[in-house]
Amino acid sequence: MSEKDLLLSINPFHLELLRPLVKWKILSIKELFEDCSYRGNYKSFQRTISRLEKAGVLKGNKDVWTRTKRIHLTRMGNEFVNNLRWMSHVIDDGSFFHDSRVTLYLRYLTEKINVTCVELEQEKMKN
Repeated sequence: MSEKDLLLSINPFHLELLRPLVKWKILSIKELFEDCSYRGNYKSFQRTISRLEKAGVLKGNKDVWTRTKRIHLTRMGNEFVNNLRWMSHVIDDGSFFHDSRVTLYLRYLTEKINVTCVELEQEKMKN
């Protein structure tokens, strides 16, 4: 199946659910569920994410410290979701651990401390 055929087979609303991954790079399924505007229940959200992963839009890896599955956009997924097409936030296997930790710590700080703005390195690279 070509990328164009794959894109036509995916619900555009499901791609919109992945927008938080453009900012944060890597999130757990629960974190993504909390950040996106999905109106269904968590179980159906997990099925949607699983379908997107099978289609090659997302890739998931197990985080050994938190024992959660962390997901991120693939190159193809980035082309579908990111309007600007910049690739600085696409994860490779070498940076998975680092990017996972950075996201965990920054999200913790924004929840526990009254931080109004978090600017990540990949956001600076857009300009």
